Amino acid sequence: MALGHFNISDLSGFHAVVRAARRMKLPLMIGVSEGEREYIGLKEIVLLVQIAREQDGLPIYLNADHTHSLEKAKAATEAGFDEVIFDASHKPFEVNIKETKQAVEVLKSIRPDVIVEGEAGYIGPSSVIVETVPAESLKLTSPEEAVQFVSETKVDVLAPAVGNMHGLLPSMVRGETHKRLDIERIRHIKQETGAFLTLHGGSGTADADFVAAIHAGLTIIHINTELRVAWRKGLEKSLQTQPHEVTPYKILPGAEFAMEDVVAARLTLFNTAGRA
Repeated sequence: MALGHFNISDLSGFHAVVRAARRMKLPLMIGVSEGEREYIGLKEIVLLVQIAREQDGLPIYLNADHTHSLEKAKAATEAGFDEVIFDASHKPFEVNIKETKQAVEVLKSIRPDVIVEGEAGYIGPSSVIVETVPAESLKLTSPEEAVQFVSETKVDVLAPAVGNMHGLLPSMVRGETHKRLDIERIRHIKQETGAFLTLHGGSGTADADFVAAIHAGLTIIHINTELRVAWRKGLEKSLQTQPHEVTPYKILPGAEFAMEDVVAARLTLFNTAGRA
């Protein structure tokens, strides 16, 4: 079993994820990147998640996804996020270690219970539709690099590059191709580090690879681009079926329900993968 992590960009995404959690009665994590936090509001998303927990008793956790500056990581920690991903993976490996170690020390000094995640290996810049696989994403994290990174930074969770990448190719959007993960690499990294492992850029991955990766040691799986594609398709369908409608709360549910179905399907897969 693995914890599903779903990014949201607005209230429609929040409604979709919360409804899926209520429907499936399963724990999940809501992620908001720096850009998503700026759009929704840092304090606003914390309060929304708190309300969902209090009203429904839902086991929903909040993650400050891909935070590139220490100041923004500190702001998320002070605001009450359960987890903060400090991401210096686009920098040279030794610099990544140095800055991530500093982030862990600073964030833990603010709130010892905050979970801090770091990324060893680069999987691309953003969850969008891309024409080609970024060259940087072709270099995978070695078990030796993973051990050094975890040992020196003291992160609670590690996000390695294991065949994953942010975004989707057009062929993946159409369902013609899928991302393929290096399962043995995941297994070795888990065995060598003993750390909790996160898969970033999970959208478009073959279902069989998800299952095998969970068995190999993945703890958290990130889904974002699949939700963005569902949002757009759901919205386009609403506009087509209601060509004269201008009321947002009558148009947006189409996008919400499309995203909810994606979340529910992924939760089902992630939570049955480890069962006999």
